[in-house]
Amino acid sequence: MTPAYVEFLKHEIFKVTEYDQFELFFDAVRPFLEPCCGEVAIVERSYIYGGRSLFAPLVPAVARAVVIDFRTKSADKRSNFQGSWLERSGFDFPHATETVIDSGTGYRLSFNHLDSDSLLVPNVLHHCRDFPSMMSSMQAVMPSLRRVFVFDSYLREGHQIPDDFCRYTPSALESVMRALGFDKVTLRETGNIFDGLLYLISQARWQLDNAPELNDLRSSIDAIVPQLRLIRRDERYRSLGRPHASMSTAYAMTFER
Repeated sequence: MTPAYVEFLKHEIFKVTEYDQFELFFDAVRPFLEPCCGEVAIVERSYIYGGRSLFAPLVPAVARAVVIDFRTKSADKRSNFQGSWLERSGFDFPHATETVIDSGTGYRLSFNHLDSDSLLVPNVLHHCRDFPSMMSSMQAVMPSLRRVFVFDSYLREGHQIPDDFCRYTPSALESVMRALGFDKVTLRETGNIFDGLLYLISQARWQLDNAPELNDLRSSIDAIVPQLRLIRRDERYRSLGRPHASMSTAYAMTFER
């Protein structure tokens, strides 16, 4: 995990200045990957980058990464649609060697056995139509699997439709993984209600910039954005002031069995 490559991912791919929630991924994945010395499987949507893996270079050199391209029914229509983001980076990107394909009624795997003891699921969960079914299918052919890392967001716009399915809370994900025989080891969250406002503002940007009737609103919003950025991570503002109600924008969870 070279610092230069991490900085490239942060600023050129995940745009952490605008979308601060992705900082959590990089903070949380490091302690998950550092002890890895065996085979690490990564489920990622590499097809949108022409089959190239963003995450395999993060795996320690003493371990072996197996990249599994998570392909939805409409994957062919989006093949390499973000590939241009990587073209002038100067980095070499490993390619996916395996696939898991959502057929619409189940999951087809290109492999019948993997020796991976660790599994990374970065930013895929909300694109997965039936995550419990996919995990069950993979578990059946990954007998050594004992550690799982999942990063996902609470707050996302509808995007890449029709391949946008659901948002899991940590409680929901913990329930799914427990049914598969895994216990929660860590939960880390980031953001607060003001980070949520910033994310929604970013999604409103096209309207704000292209609708003249919103000029006054845009000026008001632009004036408060710098103030919101100063407090977007402050945990004091995660509580919503009533019992059992809070707001964060993303989470990273690890599980073991």
